[in-house]
Amino acid sequence: MDVLPLPVGERPPGGRCEPDFVFASRGRVLKAYGEAERMDVALDGRSFADGRWEEALDSAFRRRTARGIDNPILVGAVPFDGRQQARLFIPHRYEHEDATRLAASAPADEVPAELAAVEETVGRGAFETAVERAIGLFRDTPLKKVVLSRPLDVEARGAFAPDRLLRALLRQNPGAYVFAAPVAYGQTLVGASPELLIRKTGRTVVSNPLAGSAPRSPSVEVERQRTAALLASAKDRTEHRYVVDAVRAALAAHCDRLAVPDEPSVIRTPTMLHLSTELTGALSDPSASPLRLAHALHPTPAICGTPTDLARDAIAGLEGYARGWYSGMVGWMDSRGNGEWALSIRCGLVHGRRLRLYAGAGIVAESSPAAEWEETAAKLATMLNLFGVGASRPAVSVEMAS
Repeated sequence: MDVLPLPVGERPPGGRCEPDFVFASRGRVLKAYGEAERMDVALDGRSFADGRWEEALDSAFRRRTARGIDNPILVGAVPFDGRQQARLFIPHRYEHEDATRLAASAPADEVPAELAAVEETVGRGAFETAVERAIGLFRDTPLKKVVLSRPLDVEARGAFAPDRLLRALLRQNPGAYVFAAPVAYGQTLVGASPELLIRKTGRTVVSNPLAGSAPRSPSVEVERQRTAALLASAKDRTEHRYVVDAVRAALAAHCDRLAVPDEPSVIRTPTMLHLSTELTGALSDPSASPLRLAHALHPTPAICGTPTDLARDAIAGLEGYARGWYSGMVGWMDSRGNGEWALSIRCGLVHGRRLRLYAGAGIVAESSPAAEWEETAAKLATMLNLFGVGASRPAVSVEMAS
């Protein structure tokens, strides 16, 4: 385990044992403790646009370095709506741990909470009607794709423990970007995202957009058929192309060289198959910050739609709830210009005994309302599997047996 020690005499408030922020990527877990300085900002606001926030961050990093911190970092979460404040902070200290070791720190059969109820706050009829209305917009407006999501509310018999949820997510999703980030007093965003928005290492940037999905199958033959069908699906490839084209255009403005595969591949999570394209570029300006690059990409058509402004308007009119932190991003960046931001999908917002889960599906002209509902149900399984609850079981309200 790599540990960044505190300067002599400095301790995080309360001497907490559990980290305040956790982000797992490629087999390593970043754990951050305490808030040395809050750096909240709206990415669509003036202070971020004109560079004043980044100047303030550089000053804050220098203060930490002067106190003996080698390579201080910024961590946190950004909401879907860039006009809202992101929750970002410089921790007192941080460390890295092997992800397998952390996942194994709790019993493999541990259920992170005993559920009392599962409630669909947006029912199937309302969701499918919204999909039908979106398809109508494709006929009547320049809108080409919109991502529609729905929440699912879960209540436990006792308070959820974000650290237990995180360890369970690491066990079940070892290849995901697993995270736990504080977003408001008493509220933590927890999830296992399959999608990398941006990774910056020196001059190199990588983005791995996903779009076009199918559920996994326990049958090897059925899975093979679904994989082949996904790669051949005109609907899914169109949806995927919108995302790749948008990411390509955004990164090309910042890169001297950009490599983009001609064809998508398929990646597998424990619950889903996804069309995937990994783009790799060399930055023309190595000083460009990971968060500024992430903002240039966000929101991609993978979680919003295209054209972006029309898709955002459609989401506001069709979804019927405020996304908040869902489909924003979670990640970190350091004083040397490196960083990593993943989309906050396959996630839930923890607040005491309540856990709000989210899942979305990309809607294009060829979409089927029933199929899009089933896709969101399959995606909800990432979180519901932690409790042994099938994503298709909840109807309107389910009281769990005593």
